[in-house]
Amino acid sequence: MLLIGSCSSLVDIMQIRIPFIQKKKGYKVTITSISLRFMGAVHGIPGITSEKQVFYVNIPFQNKMGSNLLPDDLKGPSMKIKDIKVGMPFKLLEVSPQLPAEIPFMTKTVFRLKVEGPAVNYEGPMSITMNDEPAENIGLNIRAIALSKGEQRVELQNSSMRLSLQKGQIFKTELQMYNVLKYNDKISKVRVAPPFTVESTDPAFPTTVDKKDSYVMKIYIRAPDSNYTGDLDIIVE
Repeated sequence: MLLIGSCSSLVDIMQIRIPFIQKKKGYKVTITSISLRFMGAVHGIPGITSEKQVFYVNIPFQNKMGSNLLPDDLKGPSMKIKDIKVGMPFKLLEVSPQLPAEIPFMTKTVFRLKVEGPAVNYEGPMSITMNDEPAENIGLNIRAIALSKGEQRVELQNSSMRLSLQKGQIFKTELQMYNVLKYNDKISKVRVAPPFTVESTDPAFPTTVDKKDSYVMKIYIRAPDSNYTGDLDIIVE
């Protein structure tokens, strides 16, 4: 199954054999291997054999974009597949589900390709290219992360970051909160200043700072719909 991740993709290095075409009495297409190019990476799919000129190729697909960065209760971005192409000497006749197809986060589907083979026998590889519709990205230039509690405000050292994300995409920041929290402090909630919003935290609130690891907090933040330059203000209440 093709699994798509926010950081890197698996690239299968395959031996491509030079195809040969020959005329025989009995028609047969032997696809020795299928190379699927998606988002700059090549994924390997087992080959198939058909004695009919028109045959089907199934592409299992799951949208796991960014799943390694998000907890189970949060959703990552959906993915829109707008175009699938097959290389010569094959001809793509039909795709199911119909394109463009929007695949929600963590959803599995199978793209079923109806393909026409060459007029004569064939043995060799097949190439398929799948293009997702480019997402409109925004740029975040976070000069510093600032923690606030009551009248206290502390800018964290070395907290600047630059991010390129989809509009409204969720990103994670993990912070040491000892700058604004004391032992046995009770926390009812954490919020961020606009244009950001908090989607989830670990630990969940309310909570009490009653052990050493209570000072460590993971905050999942939804990005705005436009570029942003400035501080990321996190308010503890």
